[in-house]
Amino acid sequence: MNSLLFDFLVSAYYNFHMSENKVLLSFESLLKEAVPQAKGVEFYYNVYESPYRQHFIGLTGEIPEIFAFDGKVAFMDTPSALIITFEGTDERLVKWLSAHKGFAKLILTIAESEYLQSVIDEFVHKVTMVKEFDEIYNEIIEHLCQITSSTIGGITVYDEVINYLLGRGKGYMDFSLHGDVVIEGVFNFPLTPETAASQVAEKKDIVIINDAKNEPRILKRFVEYYKVDRVMVIPLFVDNRLFGMIYLGRYYGLPPYTQAEVRLLRSLIPYLTSVLKLLKYREDSEKRLKALLFVKDLAENILSESSLLKIFDVSREYLREIVKIEHCAFYSNNLGDFTLLYNFGFSKSELAEIKKNLTLEEEAKGEGEICTTCLKNADLNYKVLLTVSFSIENRNYLAVLGSRIKEKLTDEDQELIKVLFSSVKVASKNLFLYEKSVEALDKIIEILSQLESKKDYFTANHSKDVAEFALKVAEALNLPADEKKNIYVAGLLHDIGKVVVERAILLKDGPLNSVEWDEIRNHPSVGKEILKSIPGLEKTALYVETHHERYDGKGYPNGLKGEEIPLGGRIICISDAVVTMLSDRPYRKALNKEQVIFELIKESGKQFDPQLVKVVVNILEQENV
Repeated sequence: MNSLLFDFLVSAYYNFHMSENKVLLSFESLLKEAVPQAKGVEFYYNVYESPYRQHFIGLTGEIPEIFAFDGKVAFMDTPSALIITFEGTDERLVKWLSAHKGFAKLILTIAESEYLQSVIDEFVHKVTMVKEFDEIYNEIIEHLCQITSSTIGGITVYDEVINYLLGRGKGYMDFSLHGDVVIEGVFNFPLTPETAASQVAEKKDIVIINDAKNEPRILKRFVEYYKVDRVMVIPLFVDNRLFGMIYLGRYYGLPPYTQAEVRLLRSLIPYLTSVLKLLKYREDSEKRLKALLFVKDLAENILSESSLLKIFDVSREYLREIVKIEHCAFYSNNLGDFTLLYNFGFSKSELAEIKKNLTLEEEAKGEGEICTTCLKNADLNYKVLLTVSFSIENRNYLAVLGSRIKEKLTDEDQELIKVLFSSVKVASKNLFLYEKSVEALDKIIEILSQLESKKDYFTANHSKDVAEFALKVAEALNLPADEKKNIYVAGLLHDIGKVVVERAILLKDGPLNSVEWDEIRNHPSVGKEILKSIPGLEKTALYVETHHERYDGKGYPNGLKGEEIPLGGRIICISDAVVTMLSDRPYRKALNKEQVIFELIKESGKQFDPQLVKVVVNILEQENV
C-alpha cells in the first residue's frame, strides 16, 4: 500500500462511517494540498442524471476516465463520477489524477457504497415511519420515483388464480406535469406471454425499455394514457414466487433509464421484498379474518329485524371481497320453478339464458353442494360459472355465481363458499323462526369450531376435548348452568383466533422466529374480536382472550395476574394444558396421568391457579385417563 493511500485511510476511517460527505471532504483536503488549483469535489452516482449530463450524454464510443470541460475535470468510473472544479489550467490536475487512478477509483467505490447505503437507510426509515399499513404501497412507489427521477410509478400485485397483475394504491405522478393518478382498480392487465411483464417474470431481473411507444410488449393504452416513453419494470419475488411488479416511467422527451439506476434498485430489492413479504402475510391473514368475521355479521342478522335480501346483499359482498366472484343471483326453487329474488351483475339477457338452462339436476345435489356443470350448456361468457343449492326451513333456494376474470375455482374457494352458505342458512332462519335464535347461535358456534379445527390436522378434536374437560372442572366447582355453558363454548372456540395464523406456522417442526411468535401470541386478542359482538358470546369472548394469561402475570396478551384473570379464562388455561399433555403430538408421545399431575403441581401458582390445580388433580385421580 502506498503512503498516500495509507495516510488517507487513517484520516478518513472513522469519518466515512458517519457520513459519505466526510470521505469527499478528506479527499478534497488531500487533493487541494497536492494540487492547489483544485477548489472543490462533487460526487455523482448516476452522472447521466447530474447537472452535467449534457456533457456525458453526447459522448460516443469509449468514455474517457479523465477529461475536462467548462472549468471542471471529471474522473469517470461509470456510473459514478468525481467532478472537480479548478482555477487556471487543468494540466496539473489531470496529471495528478492520471498518476493516482487507483486511489481515485477507491474514493468512488467508497462514496458509491455510502450513497447506496444512504438510499437504503432512507427507504427503510420512510417505510417504518408510515403509520397506516395500507399507505406503505404509496410510500414505496413515491420513494422509488424520487430516487430515479421517474415522473410516474405504480405497484402491481400478482393474482395467480386469475393470472392478472392488479394495481395497488394510488401510485405516484409528478403533479407539476400531470394531474392526480390512481393505480388501484385501473392499472390491471393479464400476465400473458406477449407482455413485457411476462419477460421480466421469466428473467427475474429488471428490464429497461427506452422506446415504449414503439415497443409491442408495452400496452399502448399504458403509454398513451400516462404519456410515457421510458419504462422500467422491476419484478418482485417473495419466497421465490412472483409477488408483483413495479412500473416506473418518464414522460416523452426525458432522458432514458440507465444501468446505474438498475444497479441502484437492485441494491434495494432485498429490503423491498422483506417489506412486501410482511404486507402479503398481513393481507392473507386479513382475508382469513374477513371470512370468519362474515360469520359474525350473519350472526348479528339472526337477532335483528333483517330481511332475506339484506342477507343476500351481505353474501354478495363476501363473494366479491373474499372469493373474488363478482356476479351472483339468488332464486327460490319450487320443484324446478325458479323465481329470481336477487341479482347483482348479470344482465337481463344473461338471466334469461341462466333460467333457460337451470334444470332439476340441482334437486339431486346435496345441501350446499357446488355444481360447476349445471350451466355448461348456457351461452354465457364467464370463466367461472357455478350453482349452489341450499334450503331454509324446508324452502329450497339456488345461487348462481359467475366471474369473468377468475380463471378457476380453487379448493380453498370452494371451502369458503361452503362456509358462506352454511352461514346463510343459519342467518336466514331468523326470518322464519325467530324463537330458535339460541339454536341458531349453537349452529354458528359449531361452524366456527369446525373452521378452527381445519387449521391444524393434529388437533382436529383438541378443542372439543378442552371444552369437555373444562365443563368437568366447572361442574366440580358447582358453577351456575349458564356459566358452565359459557366455559364449554370458550373451550370449543379458545383457539379461533388462530384462523388468521398461517397453517405453515401452526405446523412448523422447528422453532418459531420472533415474527411467527408474535402472530401466535396475538391469537387470543383476535379470538376476542371475532366473538365479542355476537349476541350471547360476550363472556365467551373474554375467556378466549385470557386463556393464555398466567397466574404469576407472565402470560399474554395483557399480562394479567392472579384473580385479575376471569375464572373462565383460568379454567380454559389449565384444561388446555391437561388435554395437550395427555395427547400425542408429532414431536412427542402423550404423558401419563402421573406425569401430568406432577407438571400441574410444579406449575401451581405459576402458570395455574393453585385452587384449580387441586380440583383438576382430584378429577384426574378419580378418572381412568
